[in-house]
Amino acid sequence: MISDSHAWQNDRVINMVQAMIGGLTTNMRAVSIETDYEQRSIDVYFALVEQGPDEIEEMEEILDALDVLAVNELRRIDLHVWVGSDWVMDWPGREHRVVYAAHKSFREG
Repeated sequence: MISDSHAWQNDRVINMVQAMIGGLTTNMRAVSIETDYEQRSIDVYFALVEQGPDEIEEMEEILDALDVLAVNELRRIDLHVWVGSDWVMDWPGREHRVVYAAHKSFREG
């Protein structure tokens, strides 16, 4: 049987994937989340090749959608943005639950 905390965390993953639909830009290479069931919080980590106005706007829209989809389940959402060329090796978000990773063809280009 799945615990309440695991079910809550899995629901946040589903919410995050739904929130990202149509919101990822070509500069976004990966997205991960770290959830805290007791604090009802989520940290969202984005790995970007470049950060411009489009990425900022899309990240804000994704977090807004996440908040709506979570239906009052979140007390706090924190955004962490990393910009660099080798997210596979250097991105701190890779230590958390990865919910999106760009296809190899995007990573090399």
